[in-house]
Amino acid sequence: MSLRILRPAPWLVLLLIIVVPVYGVEETFSLPAPRLEILSSASVVDDELVLQATVDLGLELNFHTGIETGLLLRAYAGDFLQDPVPNATTDPNLQTLPGLHPLYLSGVYIGSRSLFGTPLELRYFIGDSDRFGTGREFPSRFGMSYFASDMRGMRYFRETAIPVYDGLYSVYGHGLRVSTGRLSDTWELRGYTYGDPRLERENRYSSDLRLLYGTSGLSIDSFLGASYPYGDAGRYRAGTMLFFDNGSIAQFFAQIALPAWEPMDSISAEDLFLLFEPRLYLRPIWFALTFFWHPTVYEQSLTNAEGYSDIQLEAMIARMDRSGLAGGIRNGFRFRPRDPDAEQLSVRLSPFIKSRLPGYSWELALETQIYPYENLQSFTGVFSFATEL
Repeated sequence: MSLRILRPAPWLVLLLIIVVPVYGVEETFSLPAPRLEILSSASVVDDELVLQATVDLGLELNFHTGIETGLLLRAYAGDFLQDPVPNATTDPNLQTLPGLHPLYLSGVYIGSRSLFGTPLELRYFIGDSDRFGTGREFPSRFGMSYFASDMRGMRYFRETAIPVYDGLYSVYGHGLRVSTGRLSDTWELRGYTYGDPRLERENRYSSDLRLLYGTSGLSIDSFLGASYPYGDAGRYRAGTMLFFDNGSIAQFFAQIALPAWEPMDSISAEDLFLLFEPRLYLRPIWFALTFFWHPTVYEQSLTNAEGYSDIQLEAMIARMDRSGLAGGIRNGFRFRPRDPDAEQLSVRLSPFIKSRLPGYSWELALETQIYPYENLQSFTGVFSFATEL
């Protein structure tokens, strides 16, 4: 099945705006809060001030008319990342234009929240589906506070040469998702089987088994998966996201994955996705140390970031639990030991002010590249805004 139906669809939104009120389906229609990221920057390039902006919007329309129906829409406008849209897994044969991207249909699903009268849920999807290991599902699914790492998405990964990392893996294609649904308030098991067009050959499939577990002290998002037919014995993957909170001064967030492995290949450090982030709250000073090791494969594709690693130390003076406002400084190191076309080490220092309130966050920072230093070109002012769902 081709995924070419996922084309720009501004007409679809107009149709829904007109049809929904006419037929009076308010009780069967839901519009969850959109996923929105905005990133603006100001920098000096060749003695000229350059302003850039990136906007990434994801919207879900959900209908409940005996059977659950959903539409996933996406719009993107960017300067940092020209082409393709970051983490958009649409048909690679469809060429997109740089700059403003219209609203397009990125996924469709239909399903039942009570399969044959049981708590099980069944969903048939085409296009985008779930993203594993971000941590962003836990507030809505388990009623927890937001705990995802800030080292993700286009706010941190702005270079066009590497992926916009966000989570450990995403499901994309056409297939089925079966889950235990609301059988438990603390855990959920999901299974996926789907045709996977990212594998660059017709008639290749993927399957994944995923466990979500969430409590106030411990949260886990783990998965096992395989793609087939692939090579001599298939292609396999596994990963887990872990968050621990002792309830007072310490937290620990981690993402660990083997994104792709074939049984005949040995496993090396370059194959792994590793992110470790211990956090220490000695109020009013909060510390977070983040280490990220880039994988060779991400989202079923080569990353061109073999051997890359990031280390970031963040210190804040804040009472986020009361005012939601924090100020501090961030020191970031990126190592590229195997890239002959880039500096093997770059160092950034960023004073910042940020706020995190229920549902959204924003940050204003002045990034200073202290190594290699390039006079005014080493300074970049950055403003970011994101909904946290």
